[in-house]
Parts: sequence; C-alpha cells; structure tokens
Amino acid sequence: METRISGDNARNAIRNLGFNHFIIEEAQGFAGGIWIRWNNDNLKITKLESHSQYIHTKIEAPYKEECYLTAVYASLQAQNCRSLWPLLQNIANRLDKAWLLTGDFNEIKDPIEKKGGGDTNNRACRKFKEWINHCGLIDLGFVGTRFTWRGPKREGQDKVLKRVDRALANSKWNLTYQNATVQVLPRINLDHHPLLISNGGESNRRGDRPFIFKLMWSTHPDYENILQQHWDEKM
Repeated sequence: METRISGDNARNAIRNLGFNHFIIEEAQGFAGGIWIRWNNDNLKITKLESHSQYIHTKIEAPYKEECYLTAVYASLQAQNCRSLWPLLQNIANRLDKAWLLTGDFNEIKDPIEKKGGGDTNNRACRKFKEWINHCGLIDLGFVGTRFTWRGPKREGQDKVLKRVDRALANSKWNLTYQNATVQVLPRINLDHHPLLISNGGESNRRGDRPFIFKLMWSTHPDYENILQQHWDEKM
C-alpha cells in the first residue's frame, strides 16, 4: 500500500524483490499505489476490478474453492474516501464466496482505536462501523500492538496513534478459515505497522503471550471497559 511509484519503476522494483507475478494499481504521482505480489505458480490471482483505492481479485488454487481478496488503500482526502465505500459495498452485495478485505482504511470504528491528537470524530466512527455491518463483514481482530499507524505530533497535543489498518471478512471466509490470525508486525522506518494474515496461525512460543482481541467481547454490555483494561495491561 502507498507504494508511491508506478510504471517501469514499480515493475523493476517488484522483480528486484524476487516476485514473478504481480498486479499493480498505479500511484497517482507520489501518492497512493497498491501492489499484489506472489511467487506460487500454482496460485492464480485474477484482477476483477481496479480503482485508485483498491484492487479486487479472485484467487484460485488446486483442490481449493475459489476465494476473493480486496486490497484497500483509502484516500486521505475525504471526498475521494467517501466514494470508496459504496463501491466496496456493491462488491459485498453480489459476492457469495469467501471474501477477505484488508489494508489501510484510514478510518477507525471506535474511539478506543485512537490515542492522542485532537478530539475523535464519533460520527465518523459510527458511520464506518455501520458500513462494515451493512457489508456483512466481521473484523478479524489482531495479535500485537493495538495501533497500526503513528501520525505527527502537533503543538499542544500528544502524538496521534490509530488503528487504521485491519482485516475484514465475510461469514463464508470466517467459516472456511476459522483459525485465521492477523498479526501486527513491528514498524521499521515507516509510519504504519505491516499486517501478517495467516489462515491457520502458529502457536506462540514466547513466554509472554501477545494481546489478542476477541470478537466475542464486543457483545458484552461492558465491552469498552473490558477492552480498555486488557489493552492497558499490555501497554
């Protein structure tokens, strides 16, 4: 996401990284850009739709039912971002196969997904959460640090931290990959933490278990206090 290069420069960079197959949504000048890259010759990934803010694909592998992946990089410009949600909802309305939607949404769905900076826009949080529900999607949660993006520090405010990167999936995907995990990896020379999504997951061999968000917590009447307590213990 946000590759910031396009054309032959992008293709050469991908080949230099050792990837044989790729799908590119070109960057707009020095902004945006999405790459999907893979090396498995038995894996067929077909681009179905391409947009400046997402790439929607079908994934086919031997002896497995087809599934769908949409890589998202939502624009920081509010007007452009608003045009993204109905496009993705149209995909949701017509898909009856397993679908994973992941990337940088540049939105949070709950005030506790933000720390520092100015006041939280609760209306925007509510609208994003409603959009997720209207699409029939479930947040896959995360393992690791609670915030995925670090913003600038403004005068008189603490540095802003947000959980803008996430993985969402429809019920078919959740039933197919019940042991899936989303790990927030360390951030190195970037303002975002990469996400590692595994459809099976590996057991944690470290003595100190990472924080794991449980989706069932969101149904508890004291959900926010419970979640804040667990996060505070890990910070």
